[in-house]
Amino acid sequence: MFLFRLAFTLKKSVAEILTLPRWEIESWRLLFDVYGPLDWKRDDFRDARQTAYQSIEKKTYGDFLLFGDPSFKERPKTREEREQDVLQQFGYVEE
Repeated sequence: MFLFRLAFTLKKSVAEILTLPRWEIESWRLLFDVYGPLDWKRDDFRDARQTAYQSIEKKTYGDFLLFGDPSFKERPKTREEREQDVLQQFGYVEE
């Protein structure tokens, strides 16, 4: 994932990135560790929001993220969970 981010930042292919000296790649890695995650998430979310506005399908921003967290997969809610959400919005709570 890091190599793709570096290739995007430097506007080079991954093959070109792999030809860089090891010290330069590690320097970029350190920079991304300190500064990168916040910046990448912000830019990725901004681009996802813009793409979602142009889309004709009804989807969430998460469907358009390029660098979403692969470990996080939101499972779809069951019918009962959706019904409970609607009832809670109107103040009905089962006891």
